[in-house]
Amino acid sequence: MSAISAYMGSGRIIKAASWTTFAHVAGQVIRIASQLILARLLAPEMFGIMALATVIQVVLSLLTDVGLRPTVIQSARGGEQVFLNTVWTLQILRGLFIYGANVAIAAGLFIASKYQLLPAGSTWASPELPIVLLIGTVSSIIASLQSTKLISAVRNMDFKRIVYIELLAQVGGLIVTFALAFATKSLYSLVAGWIAGSMITTYLSHYWLPGERNTFAWDRSALDEIYKFGGWVLISSIVYVMATNIDRLLLAGLVTPVHMGLYSIALNLVMMVDGIGGKLLANVALPALSEIARNDPPRFRKSLYRLRLPFDTLFLTAAGFLYPSAQAIVDLVYDHRYTQAGHILQILSVSLIFMRYNLFATVYLALGHPRWSVLVNFAKLVSILILIWVGFQLNGFTGSLWGIALHGALVMPLIFWLNAKHEINDIKFEVMVLGFWIGGYVAGQITVAILRFLFG
Repeated sequence: MSAISAYMGSGRIIKAASWTTFAHVAGQVIRIASQLILARLLAPEMFGIMALATVIQVVLSLLTDVGLRPTVIQSARGGEQVFLNTVWTLQILRGLFIYGANVAIAAGLFIASKYQLLPAGSTWASPELPIVLLIGTVSSIIASLQSTKLISAVRNMDFKRIVYIELLAQVGGLIVTFALAFATKSLYSLVAGWIAGSMITTYLSHYWLPGERNTFAWDRSALDEIYKFGGWVLISSIVYVMATNIDRLLLAGLVTPVHMGLYSIALNLVMMVDGIGGKLLANVALPALSEIARNDPPRFRKSLYRLRLPFDTLFLTAAGFLYPSAQAIVDLVYDHRYTQAGHILQILSVSLIFMRYNLFATVYLALGHPRWSVLVNFAKLVSILILIWVGFQLNGFTGSLWGIALHGALVMPLIFWLNAKHEINDIKFEVMVLGFWIGGYVAGQITVAILRFLFG
């Protein structure tokens, strides 16, 4: 039996996927329950402002992503302590840069608002936004201090303690948020919970995970390897962050904080599905496929489609289910102030049909072609910009939503063309899995009928 066969048969992938799935499901249950409580304590516009502040933080994080995590996972030197310490040093420098950038953006927004340079009534013009950024950016410094033991655990597909850390950080942050929300009904309760979660994760990464403690290091050979691999990851991240966040950045200048809040509520429900896919991509698919690509390339295609089946099943079933049931779900769990989020959720559910192809950006990294990921992410950025603009011109906000939902369709030809270079296309598989959307749609219709029978 080959080394990779032993690897595949050892159950590491199944165990890693199980822990990752458990973490995401548990996290989503906690998140949904907390969101329902907070929706009754806080006004919709607060979620809109917080959504924009979070996007800014995510954008800055990805714009400065030099590929530290994927480099450690993919590199043969990923287990060397000097390599990890160099990564940790770069990680801290990156956190300080993100902090400074957040401060600069907050100052710029304050000045622009003072001189009325921002669209009146838009989310960008909210007077609370600069303050939220100034306070919330403390989390970037705290997060930069996280131990590389977290990355090493992912590289070795050892997720048990990682899952506990994620859930403890989430619960701890929510406890802080709830306490302040009950006491103050303030937007800043969300910011405080954000910071508390970062503090818990950083502390536990150092003192609960096994391994050597990080110290400052500056190894030239490690830097060279990070530069060669991470350079492409940085470019890919820059394009990716714009492609995946341009919707909220643009809408924030077009709609009020209330509409932005409704959009963020609907988007969060859709991203519950994409979230578990992203977790599995980062924690399971990348390390597993990278090891297969290194050790047994002929098995790569078979292993890829073994991993793809649960991805496609999840995304297509969820897309089919949400399309007929979106409004009923929103009406059931939210009060009347959030009713419009149901229509938004129905449209955005279509995007899940195409989100499943995000897997291939990870596939290209595992194959050692990060520039292909850049190309795919650039195509996503161009397509979403075009379709948001065209949709808005044709039908305003609703047209833009359809542009967001359908932009992935324009990227599919490029993905199939790149896959052909490694002979990893399977048209029969592509057609077969579409049946899961039909199954999800039927389940959604049945759910709506049951809810109407029970609640009228």
